[in-house]
Amino acid sequence: MTHYSPSVGRGSCGYLSGDNDNVVALSHEMMGHAANPNQNPKCGTKIGIWNPRTLKHHTATVVDTCGACKKFDID
Repeated sequence: MTHYSPSVGRGSCGYLSGDNDNVVALSHEMMGHAANPNQNPKCGTKIGIWNPRTLKHHTATVVDTCGACKKFDID
């Protein structure tokens, strides 16, 4: 997982998010190539993130696409 700062503007899903929101960007391979990225079915989806080192679980909402991420990366 890398660091993502949503406060720089609208993501590919068209949502405005703040730095304190639990949001993520998925790789372009996971997001797919919708004709209109704002209507991507993955936009707004909640995903679970598990950290095996800390044994903590978080939930985040998909709001953007990460062009530099590898296939299964979460930004």
